[in-house]
Amino acid sequence: MKLFILCMALVLAAVEVKSDKKEELRNVEKVCREENNITEEELQSAVKSGFKEEPREALKCYMKCILEKLGQWKNGAFEENVAKKFLQDIPALKDHQDIIEKTLNECKIQKGVNECDTAYLISKCFMERNPRVM
Repeated sequence: MKLFILCMALVLAAVEVKSDKKEELRNVEKVCREENNITEEELQSAVKSGFKEEPREALKCYMKCILEKLGQWKNGAFEENVAKKFLQDIPALKDHQDIIEKTLNECKIQKGVNECDTAYLISKCFMERNPRVM
């Protein structure tokens, strides 16, 4: 399955997710793409480049949207415990709890100039530090 992240939709691209979550993630990803006017091509291009180039604000807000819809972003802040539970529930990550914890601790401190930027920086941090977790 190729999806978020969160971010996590992008983040989950490399892992196997429980089938009951797959449909939810697909729907979240689609809704956030539509809400932020992001094309699938733009998203794929950003992922392929490893987010080397600064993305437009809409792509950053797409990342925030995914985190929000998955309950991992509330009241302007990253919800570390919700993200941790989400990642711990992914079967492929069952034996990687130490990596999840380490990555969360390193990435949760990212701060941008606004909420979309912060959500993007947190998601990018996850992808850079441990693509398997994302």
